[in-house]
Amino acid sequence: MATAVAGEIEILRERLEGLQTALSRSLTKDVSLVASLKEWSGDSESGTVQEYFTQIESFTKVNHWTELDMALIAESKLQGLALQYLNGKEELLKDSCPYGVMKKALIDRFSDKLPD
Repeated sequence: MATAVAGEIEILRERLEGLQTALSRSLTKDVSLVASLKEWSGDSESGTVQEYFTQIESFTKVNHWTELDMALIAESKLQGLALQYLNGKEELLKDSCPYGVMKKALIDRFSDKLPD
């Protein structure tokens, strides 16, 4: 009986250590790659809107950024026409604006829409 309890305690101790490690990782975000993200202005010289979001989402997978992190980073890297568009849309400027909403709005605005 004592051996079983000791085994359960050890299992719980290992789980606790795993949770503490996960918590410490989530509290300290690695944003060092943000500096290497290209700024995007919405013009043809800065690439397509799809390339811009692909770049952000690739870095997200490496750094385990949250949706809020992605939205803040995407917004911080906008400039020129793209930033003007974002500033003109009040619903996109809210801190609570989901990444997906911002992404959809920018894709709708800056994608080339050709007829079938």
